[in-house]
Amino acid sequence: MTFLLTQPHKKKKQASELAQANQVKSEFLSVMSHELRTPLNLIMGYAGVMQDQTLAQINQEQESSLNKIMRCSHDLLEMIISIMEASRIEAGKTNPRGRSKFYASVKTCV
Repeated sequence: MTFLLTQPHKKKKQASELAQANQVKSEFLSVMSHELRTPLNLIMGYAGVMQDQTLAQINQEQESSLNKIMRCSHDLLEMIISIMEASRIEAGKTNPRGRSKFYASVKTCV
């Protein structure tokens, strides 16, 4: 009889702990997104100014390096946006958008 009384209590406690863990995860992803996007946007901005040769002329090697910085920065930004989009979808706050590479790959895997 004791088992029957404690089993629902354990399930309720587990559900509460899972909900709390999910909330912590969502908060972490939100903060992580902001903390990564802010410096990334600065890097992209400075690299863009250098690419435009507004401040000074650049040589071919510098231009190649700046192109790599911009390409990798765009890839990283897309990854961050995709993670946040997946988090919002999981939380039921939005519908998936067609442009998300992350969602498209997850959808084909599932």
